[in-house]
Amino acid sequence: MKRLIGIILLVFAAAGFLVAAKDIARVHGGSVSVDHLPQRPQIINSTGHYSCGVEVFFFYVSAECPTCDIIRDEASEVIGSLEKDEFGGDLPRIIWSEVNVQEPGNEKYIFDYGLYTTTIVVLDRNNPERWKRLDEVWNLASNRDRLSDFLRSEIVEFSKGCKR
Repeated sequence: MKRLIGIILLVFAAAGFLVAAKDIARVHGGSVSVDHLPQRPQIINSTGHYSCGVEVFFFYVSAECPTCDIIRDEASEVIGSLEKDEFGGDLPRIIWSEVNVQEPGNEKYIFDYGLYTTTIVVLDRNNPERWKRLDEVWNLASNRDRLSDFLRSEIVEFSKGCKR
């Protein structure tokens, strides 16, 4: 019964997300420009001099979502635990940002990254055209070890492509 209620809530949140995207498209004529990144990033790794930067976004909506909480917690923990050796001794600056797409000004991300539900997006801050949406987190959220391994490998692999 709890699972059914959870699924219904998830479908409701996704539907709300789609309705918001449709309304934004109608108001903005289907296109929204990227002017800047979120104003309040929380810097996880900020020591040393870095010539490149990777930002890991957690995009979400205000609705209660236990699966979203698992995804957020695992991603934040993975970022905090990444070590230099995983990057061949050249750790890029990694920034963790949580963005509620329902807050004014954040709707643009729905179009910028093709968002349709809560998810993780990895972005090369030096080349904003280079990004990757990690939709697979939803399929892995029921197994925290697999989710953690997936996030770690995707973030590390993406970071290796960051121009230094």
